[in-house]
Amino acid sequence: MNKSVKRDPCNKKLWMIETTITLPDNSHHHLGKKGYRSSHEAEEDFPRQKEIFLKKHGFSAKAGFMTSLVDSYILFQSSRWKVSTTQNVKTEMGKWIGRFFEGKTVKQGYSRTVLLSWRKFVLGKSISSRTSNDQFRNFRSMSEYAFDFLNAIDQEDLRAARIATEPIASDAVAPKKKKAWTHEEANMFLETFSENDRWKLFFIWALVSGCRVGELRGLMWMDVNIEEGFVTIQHNAAAKSGTGRSEILTPKTKNGFRKIALSENMMKRFKRLKDSYPESTPDSFVFFGQSRPLGDTTIARILKEHISQCGCTRISIHEIRHTNTTWRMSMAKTPEEVKALSEELGRSPDVTMNVYWHVSDSYAKNQAEQLDDVISPKTDTGKKH
Repeated sequence: MNKSVKRDPCNKKLWMIETTITLPDNSHHHLGKKGYRSSHEAEEDFPRQKEIFLKKHGFSAKAGFMTSLVDSYILFQSSRWKVSTTQNVKTEMGKWIGRFFEGKTVKQGYSRTVLLSWRKFVLGKSISSRTSNDQFRNFRSMSEYAFDFLNAIDQEDLRAARIATEPIASDAVAPKKKKAWTHEEANMFLETFSENDRWKLFFIWALVSGCRVGELRGLMWMDVNIEEGFVTIQHNAAAKSGTGRSEILTPKTKNGFRKIALSENMMKRFKRLKDSYPESTPDSFVFFGQSRPLGDTTIARILKEHISQCGCTRISIHEIRHTNTTWRMSMAKTPEEVKALSEELGRSPDVTMNVYWHVSDSYAKNQAEQLDDVISPKTDTGKKH
């Protein structure tokens, strides 16, 4: 639902539109409209109310200039975008669209000749295909806004804009290869912590569980059953946009809800950690706070510091999960074992097979030998059949 649409606090049976719009001169204006019988009705009327607002402040693009259309489009989107996104798009569209179409009316700007000239202008610059496609996407989105909400252009103009903004093939970029530690590197890293350092348990658990970083941060004592020897993954700490804080959500996928078995050593480690927090409650975070989870930057800083001490391969916290999966896939011998591994990692078996099956070279070698035995039974070299 549009975040500008909400219930009327004075009458809970009705809905209203309420948002703040920032004009190019950085002045802030309130847009409000009450009396809607449903959220759907308010959402349907929102574009019309916004256009009325823009007209009132002199930003209607009908029969106007292309630069006015750009300003109108950015204002229309400003209540949906983050402030940083609005500023970035405003700068980009001013640079790539505003300058080229300056002084041209909407009718002139949407002529096929001018649109194709603009496309050549964009493609003639020394920029990546991604940047070019960003400008094409912005122009196409603006054109759809001009057609759908303003009626500033007709169907032919929209068709010409779509032709002129056809994306180009992306530059071939090799995917970044994930790194994983060997067993020796992992032990070197863990040896940089003292035995009683709580961070040591954090990274041991990360290595043996393969949890996502949000699942590590969001782990609560209610999730840890030391007596029966398992941990339930049901919380995920995620950054709350624009606040600098975290919020506790459910795991990112339906497969993310799962149980992870604890070894005897892990049970003892968790028990010692819990005993060191006598004031902890079931909704306290295991690592290491009482009321809020660890921050991403804190984890990254500790990881970086201790990698520098031991000199092992520099990896990210997410690549610790990759390390766990790589180790365990090298031990998986059957599809059933892969399925069980996927369940513990909170992945679907298909994803695990597609992404990690290549690491099990010993499995592939073993299968090749077995197939060779099936089709070519071993015989003495000199024996005739």
